[in-house]
Amino acid sequence: MIRAEIEKRTASFPQWEKYFTSLDNLIFVKIGAKKGFRNDAVYKYATKHNWKGLAIAPNPKSFEALQEAYLGPIGALQMSPVTPLQLKVSDQNLTPERVLPIGNASKNEVQTDVKTMTLQSFWKQNVKDHFDNIDILVIDDNDAANALKLLKGEALGEPKPRFILFPYSHLSRHEYRATGTILEENGYKYIGRDAEDELHQLIEHQSPPLAKASIGLALTRNTAKPLPATSESELHSP
Repeated sequence: MIRAEIEKRTASFPQWEKYFTSLDNLIFVKIGAKKGFRNDAVYKYATKHNWKGLAIAPNPKSFEALQEAYLGPIGALQMSPVTPLQLKVSDQNLTPERVLPIGNASKNEVQTDVKTMTLQSFWKQNVKDHFDNIDILVIDDNDAANALKLLKGEALGEPKPRFILFPYSHLSRHEYRATGTILEENGYKYIGRDAEDELHQLIEHQSPPLAKASIGLALTRNTAKPLPATSESELHSP
């Protein structure tokens, strides 16, 4: 039922075909699932074009839905190039913390202790030695303040994602400008946005060596389309 619901999703921002010469075999990391699958920025593309990568959800219900979406019904899990992970990415590394189910959970509903780590720690542990390149990083988190924390602090390690999509609509003007500065210092340029999310592209990116096996998969690198320059006034006008 979840898979059928996702398939009904219509195209929305960003339409990745505008940014890549080929959509086949892209590699992504998606953090969070608070918007649900109807507004997911990668699922429809990932399942159609054989994308590889990691999809993260801390909440038990969201993680179960994530597993079913990419691996099939629980109990009949299929092989998939996408690995669902149940953990929480935050602004600090913590011992496992209790994550409550979404919505009005019953008293008998199982609560889960979930590992919490910074974006940098997550990248070092789950991405650096497993993927030679990351095409897309999606932060799917309506808590814009938390999204800002994910992008602050020490620089994101290699491999840097070529595109970063993150929520900006609830940021204050100061937080928004600070986020833009952080991304610019890490080599990213503003590309576009809709009412909720903003897209940035890595400007200078050296080609990695030949892809190595990751979680039993052969990784294939695609070429991003060059994009026109964007004015400074557009960058700082939330």
